[in-house]
Amino acid sequence: MKALNRRLIQEKQPTVRGLTKAGKNMALFLIFSAFSLSVAVCDYRTMISMWGTQALAKHYQSQRAPQPLPMPYEGDFANLWLAGRLARANDIAVLYQPRQIAQYHDRFFHHPVATPPWLYPPLAFLPGFLFSFLPLRIAFWFWNIGTIIIAAILLRLARLTWISIGLGILGPASMASIMLGQYGTLVGAATVATLLLSRKEPLLSGSALALTAFKPQTALVVPVAFVLQSQWKALAYAIGIGLILLALDVILFGIHPWWLYLTKGLAESRAVLDYRWPQSNEMSGTSFFWMFRSFGSGVLTSEAAQLTASTIVILAMSYLIWRCRSTSLTTDSVIPYAAMVCSASLLVSPYGYSMDMVSCSVCCAMLMAQRRKLTINDPMLWIWLWPGVAPIMSHITGVLLTPLVLFIMFLLSARSLSLSTGKSIAITAQTQQPSLPKRHWRLTQ
Repeated sequence: MKALNRRLIQEKQPTVRGLTKAGKNMALFLIFSAFSLSVAVCDYRTMISMWGTQALAKHYQSQRAPQPLPMPYEGDFANLWLAGRLARANDIAVLYQPRQIAQYHDRFFHHPVATPPWLYPPLAFLPGFLFSFLPLRIAFWFWNIGTIIIAAILLRLARLTWISIGLGILGPASMASIMLGQYGTLVGAATVATLLLSRKEPLLSGSALALTAFKPQTALVVPVAFVLQSQWKALAYAIGIGLILLALDVILFGIHPWWLYLTKGLAESRAVLDYRWPQSNEMSGTSFFWMFRSFGSGVLTSEAAQLTASTIVILAMSYLIWRCRSTSLTTDSVIPYAAMVCSASLLVSPYGYSMDMVSCSVCCAMLMAQRRKLTINDPMLWIWLWPGVAPIMSHITGVLLTPLVLFIMFLLSARSLSLSTGKSIAITAQTQQPSLPKRHWRLTQ
């Protein structure tokens, strides 16, 4: 009888040109995934020229003079590799001198390379120093393969399923990061791992948190979450390992790079932050500051909006974490907890890009796996896909929408955390009630 009912249910499923509703959803998911991944891997300027839209092409040409499309290894990773070469030559000051760095570009790449200004803290010299001993192309592939492997190991140690790991570190956000040779994949996985392992494996959690020092905006509010939950061991391990990395950096390269970073590097970062909208990098930004700049607001108004939004996000996150501090996070609550903290970290920072959303992509994959079903109307699916189409949407609309997408993720994960912790508190209260006498229990059966 059960087999007959199952067969009747299968026959009653709606079909669309030979596909069931589930099949149609999966087909749409695969099509959109392929498009999103292709946009993430390819430079979006190439996609715009392929579309042939005159308005977009005119808008693009007005922003920057035509230039040949750089190879993937000539992007951000070329800056890291060149910084390692300069660190070996004890000539780090060149990184903050545009004319001299242009001469180095001509020397190493034999043609002009549009690499961004050097904005990273001196800790970045450690991996740059190691990979600078290899040729640029070989170092680029070793870097990407190594970061993917380490990211997968960290997530596996956090007991994620392989499907969640694959969707997380091979999603659109991670593909964009890998294309440029960025830290996004490694640091995003480390952020998720440090949140999931903080209670049971504080040493691993602290080690993973120390790795986020290479791109701190992806884990900016994680220490706040640790303090609210009294995760002192994990926080102490993170501080200790961070101090070891700092000491190693000072021993190898001296204190002068830190002085250059504090006097010139931060000024460069501020200049990039205050660029007039639109710039190609800002169109894939994640901050409310850049979103309000896209609305036409001035710097002071955008700063006030960023400060207000950051305060609201931190207060809401702190309240929810403080509310559930007395209950241990279960499997149902730890995943939305991680998603809430990861999205909050990107929202709080005024500087960040969609390629930094790898931690959010991993959390979206975990939430989809937790529900054990994939539907086209699942908001986490669309958030997972968003980094691949964010630059295109910014070009089409002229407005930065990524902060709103992250804020929706923050609200949804906060709601899931509130519901799951409320359920666990109710269960704990029931288990703590005095048990009935054995005789009475028998009478009620």
